[in-house]
Amino acid sequence: MLPPFVIIRNEGHITGRLLRRPQHHNGADPWPTFSPARTYAGLGSGALLVEIAKNDHIAFKRRVLDGVLGRTDLKADGVPDHHGCRLGKWYDAITDQSVLGNSAYTCLVNPHQQVHAAAKAALTHAGEGRVKEAFDALEEMNKASVSVVTMLENLAAELNAMEETRLLAAG
Repeated sequence: MLPPFVIIRNEGHITGRLLRRPQHHNGADPWPTFSPARTYAGLGSGALLVEIAKNDHIAFKRRVLDGVLGRTDLKADGVPDHHGCRLGKWYDAITDQSVLGNSAYTCLVNPHQQVHAAAKAALTHAGEGRVKEAFDALEEMNKASVSVVTMLENLAAELNAMEETRLLAAG
């Protein structure tokens, strides 16, 4: 039996679905075969992407703040560049031309790079005992993070619209 939430990935596309699998009262699996015709339900991949990215950003910013405050031993060299995090790996792996040409997708890279650069700067300043500069860099990181989330929300809306169009065309 599959877990209650399942991510379905369509080969060659960023699209997918987060599904809540129905459960019969007797515990039997109502979907003995996982047919694509029965998978359209729940949140679209665009909405899922935004939620994952938001959670990643919250966790990332928290780790950086904890490093600046000395709660952890995180240093600037422990922060990946904007290609090394989950969002960056996803971004770099996209091959779907309809996504690659999307303005919300292309506008995502600069603020995402700024988040990582500001995080490294904050940790560097903190390591040097320059507290004001560290907190200024944290503020830059937060501003860039807001831009990242805004771009992701725009991209999610466009991906969801593209997916709806594909589904309607498929009939």
